[in-house]
Amino acid sequence: MARDDYYTIRSDPNDANHFTVNAVDSDYNHTKTYQIHGSVCDCWAGHKWCRHKQVLVKFKKERLLNSNKYWNFDKEKWLPPLEGQGP
Repeated sequence: MARDDYYTIRSDPNDANHFTVNAVDSDYNHTKTYQIHGSVCDCWAGHKWCRHKQVLVKFKKERLLNSNKYWNFDKEKWLPPLEGQGP
């Protein structure tokens, strides 16, 4: 369920308008992957202002693209890092 998903975002080094959003659960199990290209996300709400595009804005603002940080949109909290991944 999306409310329990944590998201991290990777930028495409070959296309500045393409981003991959990976979703995991609280145990770091992969649940979904979404693609954002330009202003469109491939999720069911991607033609609107979906949560993935909102998380992208947050990651860009906080300079966290390509990091190992995972954000839960609904709970507004970070997933603690996996052991050995640093702070």
